This record gives sequence, C-alpha cells and structure tokens, in this order.
Amino acid sequence: METVKKETQKKVTKAEKGRTIPIMDIYQASYLALKKHEPSLSKQAGRVVFEFSGTEEMKLLMKNYNQNPTIKILDYVGHLRRLRAMMVGMRK
Repeated sequence: METVKKETQKKVTKAEKGRTIPIMDIYQASYLALKKHEPSLSKQAGRVVFEFSGTEEMKLLMKNYNQNPTIKILDYVGHLRRLRAMMVGMRK
C-alpha cells in the first residue's frame, strides 16, 4: 500500500514540477512564505513578481488566505519585511 502512495506522489511531483504561480501581492506572498513556501523573485515589465510552485497544497493555501485565517502576526510581519527588502533589492 505504501509503495503505491510513493509512486503516486512521485508522478504528481513530476507533473507539477514545471508549473509556477505568479503573485504580485506582497501580502499574499508573505502569508505563503509564513507557511513554509519560499518564492523565487523575477522582474517582469519593471515589476517584481513572486513565483511559487503550482502544487495543490499551494492552491489550498491561497484559498485559505482569502478566507482571512488567524495567524501569528509578528511572524507574518517578519516575512513581510524580508520579502519587501528582497523586492526593493531587485528594483535597484
């Protein structure tokens, strides 16, 4: 039974490997970073875009963010400040 689960997980991972979700909202990106999903940053048309993997877990977290979850605010603000610093660093 466990072998089947591992094989299924590998197939899903390979299928999702190339997909990314671009996010321009630093607040949503900070929430996702708080939930242990670090973005890669890219510059598109003069704007910094946060790119996350396109997994099902990521889609569920994005849905959860829009439902106004309860979070540890100081941890969230720390992630927000760190992402903002990275964003400003890319703009220069």
